Amino acid sequence: MEIKMKNVLIITDTAPQDKSGYGTNGNMHCRMINSIEEIDTYTICITNQPIKTTEHIVKVTGSSKFEKINAVMQGYTPYLNIRAVKMIFETISDKKISIVYIDNSISGQLIKKIKLKFPEILVISFFHDIEIVKMKEEKKVSFVRRMILPVFYRNEQLTADYADKTIVLNQRDKKLYEDSYKKTPDAIVPISIPEIENIPFEKKHRKNDKLQILFVGVEYGPNLSGVRWFLNKVLPNVSCEYEFNVVGYHMENYREEFEKYSNRVHVIGTVDSLKEWYADADLVVAPIFEGGGMKVKTAEALSYGKRFIGCTESLEGYWEDMPDAIRNRKVFRCNDPQEFAKTVDMVAKDEYCVNDKEVKKWADSCYSYAANFNRYRDVFEALI
Repeated sequence: MEIKMKNVLIITDTAPQDKSGYGTNGNMHCRMINSIEEIDTYTICITNQPIKTTEHIVKVTGSSKFEKINAVMQGYTPYLNIRAVKMIFETISDKKISIVYIDNSISGQLIKKIKLKFPEILVISFFHDIEIVKMKEEKKVSFVRRMILPVFYRNEQLTADYADKTIVLNQRDKKLYEDSYKKTPDAIVPISIPEIENIPFEKKHRKNDKLQILFVGVEYGPNLSGVRWFLNKVLPNVSCEYEFNVVGYHMENYREEFEKYSNRVHVIGTVDSLKEWYADADLVVAPIFEGGGMKVKTAEALSYGKRFIGCTESLEGYWEDMPDAIRNRKVFRCNDPQEFAKTVDMVAKDEYCVNDKEVKKWADSCYSYAANFNRYRDVFEALI
């Protein structure tokens, strides 16, 4: 089917250099949309990070504390300051926008106002998780956050009500969406990550060699809880020789706390590139028990072909689609500390290529740009 050229406005709150899981996935969405030949894209980035602006890419500085309060009082979530809303409406008018793509699910008030002012505009929204469910499950919520949660709930409800197309990450989120909003999302597009090339597939872990264990994650509550759980519950039950490296943005803030545990624990923290850490690791662990959606760190590790141990949450959206040749042979799901430790020891006793071609090939077939581009194109094609 021939698609007529349309002008599309992308609204995102991530900068191109954002290496968080949310940022990585969001930037891949922008890349895929920009690669659809039949559309012309304009992007508004709401961020405090430096970005290169062009005729097609505009930066709006993120909200100050006062602007966040003002946004909430007007029914928006805090990231949508009045400057951003003004720029969005000006761009829609000036660039003759036909489709607005919003890379979150918490902009329903904005979507409603767009539809009221420009009823011909079509809106697509991506749900990185189901916020109404995730927030209800949060264990520690500050007083301020508790006060603004209803604004998040209402905005996500409005997104479900007013967006023309909604996209979720996996079957779990599809069901949560249906249960919460009594509607069915229009598409499922799993985590997407950049291509990973030039991996040394010949590097081997020899039987009973010291195991190089890696945890990758930014400074974030569920990541910190996961590392603490691994240090206190799992490692005391591990009998093999190991070194445990923690890599991730601002994790160096916890070096003193984590390295007190053992001289075999090393907090590397912020690095310019994760590639060498992934490529050299014998085993990647992801003891994550909180959150929603899908974990980018899981797709990342699998795309390096790693032996991997995760729990139910960190393997959500992956485990059910994993081939039998990989599941429980190269990738393992453990929720109990003793089971986790037993699996670490089992991996240590094995001999294998630390970057496995079979695991990488499967991950690339599911979570790469090439795997998901057509899914995104299909969503846009359905609107044109």
